Amino acid sequence: MKKIFSKISILAFVCVSVVMISSCQSTNQTVKTSSDLYVNDEDGENEGGESRTALNNSKTSEEKKKFNFAEAFFGKKFIDLDEFSVSTPTVTFGIKQKVATFVYGVKTKRFGFGAPYMAAYYFLTFDDAGRQNYIKAVESYLKDFEDKKLDRKSKKTEKIYGYANARLDWGSIKSSTPNNGEGSAYLGYTFKDKSPYFTITIYPVGNEKRLAGDDSADTESLLLHFYFTKAQAKQLAEFLSDENVSKVFIEEPHAEDEEVESVGDDY
Repeated sequence: MKKIFSKISILAFVCVSVVMISSCQSTNQTVKTSSDLYVNDEDGENEGGESRTALNNSKTSEEKKKFNFAEAFFGKKFIDLDEFSVSTPTVTFGIKQKVATFVYGVKTKRFGFGAPYMAAYYFLTFDDAGRQNYIKAVESYLKDFEDKKLDRKSKKTEKIYGYANARLDWGSIKSSTPNNGEGSAYLGYTFKDKSPYFTITIYPVGNEKRLAGDDSADTESLLLHFYFTKAQAKQLAEFLSDENVSKVFIEEPHAEDEEVESVGDDY
């Protein structure tokens, strides 16, 4: 019996180790994609557009957009719905593409995304008003891009399209994000390496876990900057749209065998 118990213990340890290693690997995963070309009358020539390999986002399926409460009941704080990519800052003041995930917050009933950030992992989710504000901001950015109105010299463009109410959940790895807080996600754009990027900027927000009395928790979140190409910004806008949100079915605990369609406001 002791030998059997020992073997079971070893097997359990190996399984846990594999899960932890997988989580760490996913946190540091990076991708390559193409920056946006931008030409205005002042430049008179193409800028940006360094040749890179684009990320293939072909994993969307109706099966991935459906889930039930039972899955969330067993420790699921967020439900992964699909993958895309976003850029975050590096320690050398550049930016690097990271694999990100479209998510649904089970308890908060909010939609957004999760992505590795420096040595941590952050989830950013929006309430209904925040989703609409983000979508409108992207529409304004794409119009300004098309009309050649982006200002590469201005230092005040990170808030030009307003803000959206947002919630942050963060921690050391994707599977453990005990810290949380709410704040404003400022919407705008900036130029990096001569190419424009739509941006989400969130100044440090207080950690509710720390305010609740946990002195070992982070005092506040990091200053966050997320950078999106036009295609990436549109992907997130499409994910946050009422049309897409209405396709996500949630099985509530009081309706064990029925799927309930969560429908947002018309837009």
